[in-house]
Amino acid sequence: MFQVNNKRRIRSGHAGSDNSVGNNGAFLFNRIKYKLRAIVSDGEGWEHVSITRSDSKMPTWKDMCYMKAQFWGDEDVVMQLHPAKSEWISNHDKCLHLWRPTFVDLPLPPSEMVGVLGISSQDVNKLSHEERCNLLDDINRDHSNNLINEVEK
Repeated sequence: MFQVNNKRRIRSGHAGSDNSVGNNGAFLFNRIKYKLRAIVSDGEGWEHVSITRSDSKMPTWKDMCYMKAQFWGDEDVVMQLHPAKSEWISNHDKCLHLWRPTFVDLPLPPSEMVGVLGISSQDVNKLSHEERCNLLDDINRDHSNNLINEVEK
């Protein structure tokens, strides 16, 4: 469920707002060496968070995961988009966005296309090269069999 943390809301200045605007406004989150700034909106069928860093670096994957957790629940699916080049708008070269439509559940690829459930990246890193190749072969074989079964239905 989309919700803002009003304790983090920027209340003064040109980006300031109060709780009366609901899930819209600017928010600031302290990290160890920098701050994350978020511009948040929930109109026109979309929940949206724009994220920048105070140190002028591009937000990292960890930053994006942290910010996802600030506005959505663990089981909510949100996305970063890579639109068609003709639709691309970039008003800030170090800003990333999280999006979630409110009018449809986002489809997800089958988990076997992403990786193996229950195996962490640390576990994979402990595998030998041959063991990793065997694991990938098993994943690809399982995925191919699943596709064949779907076509035959």
